[in-house]
Amino acid sequence: MSAMIGTVFRIDSSLREGVVWRTLNRLAVAGRPEPLERHHERAGALYDIDDPGAREVAFARLAQMEFVALDLLAPLEEALAERPALATRFGAVLVGEALGRAQEGVTCDGERNLLGFRVLPSRFDDGAALHGWCRHALGHAEDTLDPTFDFVPGWDAVPGAGGVAGRLHALWDVSVDGRAHSAGNPVPGADPRRHEAAIAAMLPPAHAPAATAVVERLWSGPRPTFRRLFDWAEHVERQACRCRPAAARSAPSRARICACRAGNPRRGSPPSTRTGDRRRDCAGAAPIATSSPSPPEAGHELRR
Repeated sequence: MSAMIGTVFRIDSSLREGVVWRTLNRLAVAGRPEPLERHHERAGALYDIDDPGAREVAFARLAQMEFVALDLLAPLEEALAERPALATRFGAVLVGEALGRAQEGVTCDGERNLLGFRVLPSRFDDGAALHGWCRHALGHAEDTLDPTFDFVPGWDAVPGAGGVAGRLHALWDVSVDGRAHSAGNPVPGADPRRHEAAIAAMLPPAHAPAATAVVERLWSGPRPTFRRLFDWAEHVERQACRCRPAAARSAPSRARICACRAGNPRRGSPPSTRTGDRRRDCAGAAPIATSSPSPPEAGHELRR
């Protein structure tokens, strides 16, 4: 499977070259030295280019050629192809390097028709795992673009939001993975029990058993709006208190997270979306899709 015809992937040059080098060395260690040997032969000839600028462009093109030959783009293409609405909406996909897990994520820029990933180079060591990571990240992206989700761009910059960000991400992750599982595209490694452990860690010991009910509601139930998720994250102990512990439930259908009472917005609640603000920083990702793409002469556009 590949992404829809015409999709352009622009890979940051440092990420692309680093991933190619990692992959060639990994193959050599695994008993396949031929790709690395061919790389050394091709790269050796480029050192004879006198002009520094032309030499740099030649190395960038070599990395691009090998990135494609090693099929390193396939996991991203396949994950995007699973979501046709995203594949047809965005004309270009930018892929940049994350320096740590906290920087990883996806960003949507509707005004400039760009979708961006920031990802650790090590994820390219395992194509199946990278595919699963992209599948999960794109689930967040699709949510933020759905008007019924009522996403609030820049929500994590609101005073008082920092304390709930981790909890909101944990709750939202359950919903994204549960819907992917129901759609027949499960995220590898995503399991309700692992989510239960993450939710339980956010609760006092007395309320930890309620994590089962919370995860059941988010995994199998209808998707909450972003504002509902924010409220649950802001008052996670209160919500857990209103959920029946798994051992005390007589009917699974009654285990749920109770809706919040209507009222005026509290301090720390996400503000109303500003009119005309169409940039969506999905799931708190670094906004790489708003940066300028690398020049075409450096060979950053990969088209299938």
